[in-house]
Amino acid sequence: MNYLNDPHYDLDEAQLDHFDQSASKRQRYQLWKERLNQVELQIEKDEAAPDPDADLSPKKKRLKRQIKEEALLRLEEAARTEDDFAAVQYHWDRRDSNRERKERYHEVLRGDVPLDVGIAKDPHVFPEWLGTPVAQQIRSGNYLDWLTNCPYEMHDLLADAVLSSLIYSLKEDHKENFYYSAIQLLQSQEVAKLMGQSTRNIRKKRNVILRKLRAGWYAHLRTKPARSLSLEEKEFLRKYKKSAPDGFGSGKEVCYEAAV
Repeated sequence: MNYLNDPHYDLDEAQLDHFDQSASKRQRYQLWKERLNQVELQIEKDEAAPDPDADLSPKKKRLKRQIKEEALLRLEEAARTEDDFAAVQYHWDRRDSNRERKERYHEVLRGDVPLDVGIAKDPHVFPEWLGTPVAQQIRSGNYLDWLTNCPYEMHDLLADAVLSSLIYSLKEDHKENFYYSAIQLLQSQEVAKLMGQSTRNIRKKRNVILRKLRAGWYAHLRTKPARSLSLEEKEFLRKYKKSAPDGFGSGKEVCYEAAV
């Protein structure tokens, strides 16, 4: 430790960069540990807190959720001052935290944190791709998501049997088009280059795919009782009926997220 004891000991630029990087890594590690402790404490509080709606019937729970949504909507419309908007933001932040907490129950985690938390950057021993969530899932035995991540098996990624059957019934070229566009999120030009087709043909086939999926999903929702429909499903039915009054039209005005 001559650089600490000798005042005439100078460090070159490479050594200074090394110490700066080490300090930065320690700071990132400390921030990550603090965030991890906060998440663990929040999870413990949420799990220990009693559910006030545990004794309510499903109908009363649904009615209570609707009342809360109407109250929040009125609060947003009546907001005028900075304090009013702060109250609205507080309610939305609380709803987002509750949603994220529920989503964590269905995530593949390392303990109580996602797989990509604390991943090493620019590693020297193991390549970086070995630390990705997909690689860690495969090593832990959760490899079904990786096996079904292709155009011909993507229907197994869906938990809904009706949506899965609709995707499964598509033609092979339609499956490829839908996979690259909806799951890989590629642009029409990129999909056209991969499939060896024109951009216009890719867009035309994509519209055909969406019309088929929307018509099949609409036919399924019509058979369900109205009280069992979610808000998104009701919104989809309303928009589909508006764009196709007979129920079997193009449904062009239905938003993509609500349809699939």
